[in-house]
Amino acid sequence: MLIQAENVSKQYVIKKGSIFNRKIEYIKALNNFSLTVDNGEIIGLLGPNGAGKTTFIKILSTLLIPDSGSIWVNGYNINDEKNVRRSIGVVFPGERTLFWKLTIYENMIYFGTLYRLNEIYLKKRIKYLSKKLDIMDILDKRVELLSNGLRQRAVLMRALLSDPPILLLDEPTLGLDPVSAKSFRDHIRFLKSEGKGILLTTHYMYEADELSDRVIFINKGEKVEEGEPQKLKSTVQIDQKVIFIFKGDDTKFLNYLKGQDENLKAIKKIISMKIIKKSYGTQLECTTNNKEDLTNYIRKLSKKFNIEIKQIIYPETTLEDVFIIKTGRVINEEENI
Repeated sequence: MLIQAENVSKQYVIKKGSIFNRKIEYIKALNNFSLTVDNGEIIGLLGPNGAGKTTFIKILSTLLIPDSGSIWVNGYNINDEKNVRRSIGVVFPGERTLFWKLTIYENMIYFGTLYRLNEIYLKKRIKYLSKKLDIMDILDKRVELLSNGLRQRAVLMRALLSDPPILLLDEPTLGLDPVSAKSFRDHIRFLKSEGKGILLTTHYMYEADELSDRVIFINKGEKVEEGEPQKLKSTVQIDQKVIFIFKGDDTKFLNYLKGQDENLKAIKKIISMKIIKKSYGTQLECTTNNKEDLTNYIRKLSKKFNIEIKQIIYPETTLEDVFIIKTGRVINEEENI
């Protein structure tokens, strides 16, 4: 087992108010959270912002100390920082983990030296990785001149320099264009084929569905559900989601729906809803316990408000649907913790 974490808890202490009227607030980022990652396995850690994902990644990276629980990384106790850090490669989102004024090659030489890699091995490793990541032709380019996609490949290259058995990927494709994101996912699959254990956090549910052997839902620091993506999706009915597309002035109608949000939840017609303005009209995305009942209700209500329904779509169940059913929350809520 490459990662074995049991009953991990972490609490933050936040001070609020003026110096003369200061209040202390305790925030539980993780609460008895457990997780395992094996060789050649990709685990998707999914949940809204504030759920505790980044806190857990930082604990595994030895950047934070847990309050309680036990963690073993590649056979080393989490307190053995030296050997734990040698065992992991980390990719964080939107952070300057490379020196922007240096070239890719200069960055790799610098970080390889920090890893105390043999000079001959390091140069061979740079050549191998740059070829695999398709950035061999731009090794002499300064990082600041790279596109987001190429820069993220360089960040992954840095994480792989010491050939660690474990990769921690925290939102690795955040901000990438679709082509770059697809290329990055291909690289992740290759690393899995090499036997590396990968812990992946992402807000892109299709990405987790596509890559993960198992997914773990985390909410408010606690594990909600765990399993293979297909099995998790099969635990909820495929007709849980309905999308309505409206034409015309729907302001009064949508304001009414918003005002009825809690009542609709109480009578199980709508578990959650999201209103999106599109160029072709307004899109109302609903999660429900009964698609037929909800569809009839929206049709009657739209007639009452004299609103035309252009289209009704019943999409396939996604991992986000499963999360909403299990927790009543959407994935993109709250602040990072």
